[in-house]
Amino acid sequence: MILDQPLLRPLADLRTGVRWRYLGAYLLALVPALVIAFAQPVWSRVDEAQHTDVVVQYAHGVYPIEGRTKIRPETLALMQETGIYRWSLPGAAPLPGQRDPNTFGAPPSTQPGSSEFRAWVRRHLWGYSYEAMQPPLFYCLATPVWIAGNAGGGALGGVYAVRVLNALLLALLGPITFAIARLALPGVPRLALLSVTGLAVLPGLVLNGSQVGNDTLVAVLGGAAVLIAVRGAVQGWRPRLAVLLGLAFGGALLTKPTAAGLAPALALAFLWPAGTPGGERLRAALLATGFGLAVLAPWLLVNEAIYGQPVPGRATRLLLGQVFAAPSLSLSYLARSAKNAFATFLTGEPYNTMVLVRPLGYIGAAWAVLAVVGSARLLRRAGWPPALLLLLAAVAGQAAWLAVQPYLSQVGGLMPGRYLYPAAAPALVLLVAGAWEFRRLRVAVLGAYLALAVVALAAFSAGITGSQPDPRSQPPPGAVAVSAENSFAGLHLLADRVVLADGGRLAWVHLTVRDESSQPVDWNPSGSGLLGDGTAVRAVYSASSPFPERLQPGAEATGWMEFRFDRVPPQKPETLKLVFSDVAPADYSTVLPSLPLWIDLRAV
Repeated sequence: MILDQPLLRPLADLRTGVRWRYLGAYLLALVPALVIAFAQPVWSRVDEAQHTDVVVQYAHGVYPIEGRTKIRPETLALMQETGIYRWSLPGAAPLPGQRDPNTFGAPPSTQPGSSEFRAWVRRHLWGYSYEAMQPPLFYCLATPVWIAGNAGGGALGGVYAVRVLNALLLALLGPITFAIARLALPGVPRLALLSVTGLAVLPGLVLNGSQVGNDTLVAVLGGAAVLIAVRGAVQGWRPRLAVLLGLAFGGALLTKPTAAGLAPALALAFLWPAGTPGGERLRAALLATGFGLAVLAPWLLVNEAIYGQPVPGRATRLLLGQVFAAPSLSLSYLARSAKNAFATFLTGEPYNTMVLVRPLGYIGAAWAVLAVVGSARLLRRAGWPPALLLLLAAVAGQAAWLAVQPYLSQVGGLMPGRYLYPAAAPALVLLVAGAWEFRRLRVAVLGAYLALAVVALAAFSAGITGSQPDPRSQPPPGAVAVSAENSFAGLHLLADRVVLADGGRLAWVHLTVRDESSQPVDWNPSGSGLLGDGTAVRAVYSASSPFPERLQPGAEATGWMEFRFDRVPPQKPETLKLVFSDVAPADYSTVLPSLPLWIDLRAV
């Protein structure tokens, strides 16, 4: 019987009338995932375009190479249609100066890491299939789905078809979480249902797990690996169970290397006797390791042939590492990265995509504190059961891997909550089980979080989002003449009028920018700056005149740019320093990292 297979043995009750529970767990997770898959616009700004492009490359029989392969025409057409090329909402940032990757010139001959090379990559990264360094399993599964969707509805139909695939995969976390909870907490069946419910409406997981990307499959395979490990630790190891663990964990790594954080917990699972002699447990561990390596080995060998190393770290650093530089080892960075990971795990990425992210964050933090304290209490009270210890090890290992990953890869940026997805199922079980230890608080905290999560998902499905670009606007009357100008590489920048507005919270600056050289010049028209007292200033591109990123020889652009202050200055500012970054001629033979404009505000 198929239910006699070790992985499915926790589901053996299917023969005795509880089939609806597992089916119900799947459907409970499926409904919100499907709704959000269709509700969120194309593109999601979490690299959905580049993940889709890898699928499209596979569909055309191309194995993309990091730093070499440019996006396909289908991907480019959707970028042009949606106006999303990089990571900003349409209208919130300038469009690329060159909007056809086939017209890109060669990168500057300077060394990677130079200001010229970094600026070139920042401007042109969007045109490369920069997720090409990812392992292939998800893209192989998604390719026939995309082909079918593309045949029926064009490239957009292909995107939605793969989103549906990911929604169907994401829903598998429902029964996986249910089975883990029943094994780890056999005497409290209601906690299994609560764990599945919490997972099914977790806004971050539903939002990012239902778009095109490999985070969903790695969450499912990671959850399956944890389920198998808990089963082995609780009920004993057999060869078939070890093979399944190797296949699940190897498959997770062949989907996304973020699953490596589960390795310590999976190794610990072989330490508990559970009626299995030490020799058999050692053989099971070796068997699982062997099958895991067998799954992963082809990808490692392909990388060795293409990149000269088993994992394409150098190629990734030469591309993505130029935009997201390796962070310094500091508590400040680790704290900010942990905060970002926690917030986006709960509410989704980019942050503030959904409504109610702040209340969800506050209540989620309270829930997490209850869970940590309650889990410690539960472990002591239950006599340190192996199942709960393994769940704790899986979550802790995944969090530790997230913390060290930017230092290992040398590609920085704040770590996203998606990197915790391989441990999403055990995390939800622990969150619910830990909070359940507090009789007076559990209903209030869990109920408030679940209610807010459902409202946030419902609002998003109705088109209500957390962030929208400010509409284009004009400054109030009362502009005062000023004179500030600067130039570099033929780009001439002039500020001739200023208006302070909104009670001293912002400034409108009238700018004229002109290319006086014989070749195109690039600049960043979304500037920043400082007031004389040190108050930070940032441009609001969406509210300003739409200055272009690239000017052709002899071209001129003029308009108003809105600058908002981080705080209301205690007294009227006397100076405003504006900075416009990465000014460069089209060949990027030279780059000025920041072009300043000093504006005297005393007469304003």
